[in-house]
Order: sequence, then structure tokens, then C-alpha cells
Amino acid sequence: MSENQDAGEREFGKIQTLHRLIWLMGGGLAGVAFYAVQFWSIREFASVASAGILIAGASALGGALVGFLFGIPRTLQEGRPAEPQGGNGHAEGSAAGGGQKGGAGAGGADYRTNTSLEQISDWLTKILVGVGLTQIASLPGRIQALSEYAAKGLGDCEGAAAMAGATMIYYSVCGFLFAYLWTRLFLTGELRRAALEAVAIQTDELVQWQRKEMNDALANEEVNRLLYSDARIEDDTVAKLAEALGKATREAKRRIYWKARQLRAENWEADDRKPRMARTIPVFRALIQDDTGNLYHANHGQLGFALKDQKIPAWPEAEAELTRAIEMRGRWEKYGWLAYEFNRAICRIQREQEAAPGKPSSPESKKKILEDLRAACQSDWKLIVDEDATIGQWRKRNKVTPRMLHTWPTADADA
Repeated sequence: MSENQDAGEREFGKIQTLHRLIWLMGGGLAGVAFYAVQFWSIREFASVASAGILIAGASALGGALVGFLFGIPRTLQEGRPAEPQGGNGHAEGSAAGGGQKGGAGAGGADYRTNTSLEQISDWLTKILVGVGLTQIASLPGRIQALSEYAAKGLGDCEGAAAMAGATMIYYSVCGFLFAYLWTRLFLTGELRRAALEAVAIQTDELVQWQRKEMNDALANEEVNRLLYSDARIEDDTVAKLAEALGKATREAKRRIYWKARQLRAENWEADDRKPRMARTIPVFRALIQDDTGNLYHANHGQLGFALKDQKIPAWPEAEAELTRAIEMRGRWEKYGWLAYEFNRAICRIQREQEAAPGKPSSPESKKKILEDLRAACQSDWKLIVDEDATIGQWRKRNKVTPRMLHTWPTADADA
């Protein structure tokens, strides 16, 4: 509490110092007004008073400019050590772009304060001091000449030159002191505060970047342990993986999806590789659980493929996932992805055969399977549909001719 009071008192003292200078300059304007009173004509009074105010203002601004140049603080940057790039230099350096020099941190570049204004201030102050010292002998004459020139605006009467010179000197000094004190008392603190805020922002960005990198690494580690080892898949494996994915970046999730997709595509055919392929199922489940906005139909599609192709197929769940993928994808005529329809037809055929081996489909089931196969035949899947043994047996049981299968739509769709 005492520290806050002391800080408040110091701030109040600074403001009071500037207020005293403002009152001092206001008193000078009162002197200009008293000088103008000697001119009884309203027109002359207004002319002399306005000229005096403008001379005072111009002198104050000139002095303020010099005071500002003398008061600009200097930034200490020379010899500052480079900022460390942080902890795990091998992993973080590669992620940040190969460990660039200069304390790049998260942004890949090190930014310093622009000191152009400080340099200009340093040059001008040296020039002013140098010229002033060399011309100090002629300074009184120059001030007198300038006063006599300004006296024309103050009525050009006896004492006008003295009034003009006094006004210029008075307000030049006041302006210099006001700008110098304001720069030293307030601008320095504001610049320091802005620099600290910039450092805080950069530090926070660096911490957030490092946290994202760590979360991505943890999620990738969990996925690698699941896909490439023989670790047991527990009941909470999907939940833990979904939690890790929830903290990872979108790019990390995209890489994990493609990793699981590639592993599934490389191992689905051979029976001895199917157990390895089945380890992608928890990954796709976790990706689906993380996709709260239902944006990515491919997660459901890949899960459907994996459930269908595992050693003991889960036909109902595979069909459900493929149906969900189709719903999220939209019309196949516009978006494609007809592998969904082809594989869903296989799932439906296999479910029928498990329920009633060797029997033809019901009219409703036949219609659904035929719709999926007809859609698949509108793409490169047509050759696979014609050659697939499971589909060929289903066509024989249900007397589906090539014309019924390849024509869209057909008059005998329900025949």
C-alpha cells in the first residue's frame, strides 16, 4: 500500500511541475495583454495582442523542439547478448527453422528498437551546441535584429523591440523547459513501458509456441506408440489420445491423420498385417472425437474402411461410419469420394449373408445396395465393381444384370 502511495505522490509531483510551467507561460500572456492595453483603439489592441500571442507561441514551440531533442532518452542496445533459443535446442531449432542466429525464438527474427530519432536528436544537439559556441559572440546582435523585426507587429513604438525580445526569450526558455521535463518525466517512462510490453508479448508468444511444440510432440509420441509398437490397447486409450489431440495444433492433427491413413492403406490386404492395420482404429476414433465441429468426413471414412478390413470385420459399425462419412461429404455427384459407396455396399452384402446365407436380398436392401453400386460405377470404381467376387455372387443371387448396374437411373431399378 505504501509503495502505491509513493508512486502516486511521485506522479502527482511530476504533473505539478508541468502545471507550474503552464501557469508561468500564462503569466507571460498576461504581460502581453497589459502591453497591448496602451493602444486604445480596439483594432490596434487586437492586432498587437494577437501578434504578441503568436510571437510567444512560435518562441515556445521553437524552444520546445530544442528541449525535446535534448530530452530524448537513449536506448542501450550495444553489446546486448543474444537471447537463448531455449531448452531442447535440437528439436526446437529444427522446428523454428534450423536454429537461425540472433535469438530468433518463435518468430524466426530478432527485432530491436528503431533508434533513428535518437541518432537525429544526437546529431542536431551536437550541431546546435557547436554552432552556438562558434557564433556566441554574434548572438546578442542577432537577437536584437530579430527583436526589431518582430517589433513591427507590436505597434513599432518605443519599447516594442524590448517587448518582442523579452517575449521570445521568455517563451523559448519556458518551451524548452516544458518539453525537456515532459520528455524526461513522462516520455522516458512510456517508452520503457512500451519496450517492456513488447518484450512481454514476445516472451508470451515464445512460451505459447514452445507449449504448442511440446503438445504436438506429445500427441505424436502417443500415436507412434500406438501404431508402431505392440503396446496393449486399453479401454481409455481413445480418451487419452483424444485429450492429447485436443491440445495439438491443426497441422499436427493433419500429419497424424495421414500417418494413420498410410499405415491402414499399406496393411489392409494381407491377413498377417491386419493386426497392424487395426491399430489405426483408435487413432481415427480419437480424431473423430476431437472433431467437435464435424468438419472432416475422411476420419469417419477411414474408420469405416479399417473396421471393414480388420481380421474380424465389424460390418454394422463399418456401415454406420461410412454412412456418416457420406452424410458429411454431401452429394457424390459434386464431391466424389465414391469409395464410401463401394465399401458400404460390401458391408451391406456381408451383413445380409451373415443373417441369411445364400438367400437373395429383400427389396429394400437390394435397392440400397444397388444405389451404392450404381454410384460407384460412375467413377473408376466401375472396374472393381465388375470384378469383385463378393459383388458378383450378390448379383447372381439377386439377378442383377450389367444394364441394371451401370445405367443411372434405370427403369427396372427394382426388378
